Amino acid sequence: MTEILVVCTGNICRSPFAALYLADRLDRMAPGEFTVSSAGTFGLDGAPMDPRAARRLGSQGVDAATFRARSLDDASTAAADVVLTMTGEQRSEVVSRSPSLLKRAFTMREFAQLLENLLGATDAPQGRLRESIPRGQGDKAEERWRMLPRTLSSLRAVTTVPEPDVTDPYGRDDAAFDVMVDQLMPALRTILDAERAWRD
Repeated sequence: MTEILVVCTGNICRSPFAALYLADRLDRMAPGEFTVSSAGTFGLDGAPMDPRAARRLGSQGVDAATFRARSLDDASTAAADVVLTMTGEQRSEVVSRSPSLLKRAFTMREFAQLLENLLGATDAPQGRLRESIPRGQGDKAEERWRMLPRTLSSLRAVTTVPEPDVTDPYGRDDAAFDVMVDQLMPALRTILDAERAWRD
């Protein structure tokens, strides 16, 4: 089982949107192979997802009715194969709490950009993915996702992500929630496309 942890601040807007969407789509692609959860550095424990974020998630066919926010804790970070944060500051906090996550924690948009760089402009992206994993390994998602973060981490020195952060819409108008979705969706699709390419 591959464990993906998505982190924002209050865990009621950005991280649940991303985590619930990824969980839904990965479960459709690979039932039972992934667990995607979320937490907040200052999580509003027990709070439901912000209604405006939930409506936008609902328009993607994902129901947030049973979601409840929680605070980031040592147990959740220890179990994670990959941690995806909404901002660079949140990534720094995750790593300061759990230094072992240095090469397994990324901002969401950074992770997607690194994946795009790994795939490159090629007609056979699965070939590039397979080359990034040692021969004879990575056929199972849990193997692949244990090794993939190290590969992507090595690309950091040669990769520039102009806007690595996702806008926090909390307490702002509807337009800010639209910006959040516009920033998240390309990154989420890139992650899903990469996993799909591996399986093709």
